[in-house]
Amino acid sequence: MSKLTKDEVKSRILHTFKAYNRAKFEAHPLEARFIQDFKLHELDLATAVIPAIEEEFCIEIPHYDADEIQSIADAIEYVVRRDDAD
Repeated sequence: MSKLTKDEVKSRILHTFKAYNRAKFEAHPLEARFIQDFKLHELDLATAVIPAIEEEFCIEIPHYDADEIQSIADAIEYVVRRDDAD
């Protein structure tokens, strides 16, 4: 379990994603899926969104875990579960 609170993680992930995808962000709930709802490409996830989360929290997200992060809500839950997230 992360030493960060869920609210801290949520705030930081929202800030990170807004910076990446400002135009489409506001109209979607946290459960909106990156590919289906935000219309991102898998390449966007692999080269921008996931690396931005890794950088923000000083963690590495293995490919098999990254494949399971399909929404902002998934990203929040994933980081909260990581005990090494800063």
